[in-house]
Formats: sequence, C-alpha cells, structure tokens
Amino acid sequence: VRICTQQRVTGIKRKGNLIIVETSVKDQKKYDCVILTCGGMAAPKTGSDGDGFRLARGLGHTLSTPVPGLTGLKCEGDFWKSVAGVRAEACIQIESNGEKIAFSSGELQITDYGISGIPTFQISREAAYALRRREKVTARINFMSSYRDSEYDDFWKERWDRQSGQSMEEFTTGILNKKLNLLFLRLSGISQTQKAAEIPDRQRRKLEKLYHNFEVHIKDTNSFEQAQVTAGGIVFSQVDETLQSILVPGVYFAGELLDIDGLCGGYNLQWAFTSGKIAGCAAAKRGIGK
Repeated sequence: VRICTQQRVTGIKRKGNLIIVETSVKDQKKYDCVILTCGGMAAPKTGSDGDGFRLARGLGHTLSTPVPGLTGLKCEGDFWKSVAGVRAEACIQIESNGEKIAFSSGELQITDYGISGIPTFQISREAAYALRRREKVTARINFMSSYRDSEYDDFWKERWDRQSGQSMEEFTTGILNKKLNLLFLRLSGISQTQKAAEIPDRQRRKLEKLYHNFEVHIKDTNSFEQAQVTAGGIVFSQVDETLQSILVPGVYFAGELLDIDGLCGGYNLQWAFTSGKIAGCAAAKRGIGK
C-alpha cells in the first residue's frame, strides 16, 4: 500500500482505461479505479470541506444541493436566553408555508438561539431545504403530548378549579420547568403574582395554548460546523448498484458524498461502513479483473 500525504487532489479524469489523479505537487497518478470517500461538508475541521463535491462536478456529476443535517435550528424571538439549557419531552412539527413537512418527538433541548436535541436534529433536513426555497418555516412544539385533547381540557379545568387561590407562579409549578412556566406567563401577559382566579378566560386560553402549541418561526439552521451530517450530495441515480459512476466507469463513491443521509442512531455511520465496503470490494474486483 502506498500512502501519499501533504498533497491535495486537484482533479480526476479518465484517459483510456485508466483514471488519472492530478495533485497539488504537479504529479499525475494512474489507477485502474478510484474511490472518492472524503465526506461532505459537515464538521469541516475534520477535513470534510466539500472538496469531494468539486471533484465530482469535475467528472460531470450533478449534486442535490448540500445543506446541514442533524443540527439545531435558529428561531426568531428575544426570549431564548431566558430558557436556555432547559430540556423537556416534546413533539415538534415543522411546517412550510403552513403545510406539515416533518414531525418528531423526544427530549427537546432549548438553547440561546432556539431549539436543539435529537427531535430537532431529526427534522432539520426538511427545515433546511424549506429555508433554502425561501419558504416560511414554522415549528409547533407540544410540551404536553402525552395528553389527548379531551384529557388536556380536563387537566386545565381541574387545575383552574382546584388552584384558583394560588399565585400564577404557584399555579404553574410542576407543569414544566420553572423557566418555561415563567416565559409562558410573560408571553400571555400574566403576572406571576396574580391569583389564578383573577385571570380572564382570554388569557387562560392563551396560556394553555402555549403549552401544547408553542409556535416559533425558524430563521436558519446551524452551520456545517455544528452539523453532524451533510444532507444532499451526488445524485444517487448517477451510480450503479456497486456505487460506481455511470458517467466515468472506474470511479466509485461512498459515504456522505452521495445524496444519502439518515436519522440519529448510527444510521449514517452504518451507511459509511456499508457503502465503503461495497465500493471497495467492487473496485478491487474490477482491478483484479483487469
């Protein structure tokens, strides 16, 4: 095995039956096969700076636009710092121009810029593409998803009846983290020192809605620096079942360079391992055949 370091691949082309690899040291290397498996654009400090996409384009391949995947979402609002660090079980629905495009549930993590955590990561791909299309992207967060609609109504009716003499700070204690309770009171225009019995029906309904339908507007995703994976990449129809280019025979792709990405849970790692083995075995077989 010959390992070449301290040189950048500047171009790849096919010449006759060989693949020519050009490098930054003005060197040309000739191979029977080449496998491109240098990652997408996520975590660029590790070397995934999108260079593989440049090389793929040079070979004539088409890309589905790369966007950050499995990452946090930046939201509008000036209140996020007041609730940063809170974790809560929740369901999140992402809407684009009012239409549902993604849904996830799990432990939501609130940050000083918006929302994060696994359920946010799972739907960040759809949000990223909707934002790229310049659509209005909204997240609807349900912090009380374990309740059915009728149970939810009963919960609030019983609470207003039984705890009418309490201050609103006491009234909301135990529903969610205190930081979220106080935020929802503020957004409802309710003082934490007011008695529950004093709250008009209009403000009661507004407060209740925030717990099960907290609507926030998404303005951006985190950058590739904070993303765990790249969504988008080389169009999958441009490779065969061995992950060989159908445009340039002898060139193979694996991993994030291809337009394949999965949810959290090791699926992207599994794709990296599996695609690497498929491309590696196919390239070796092709080389031996020659």
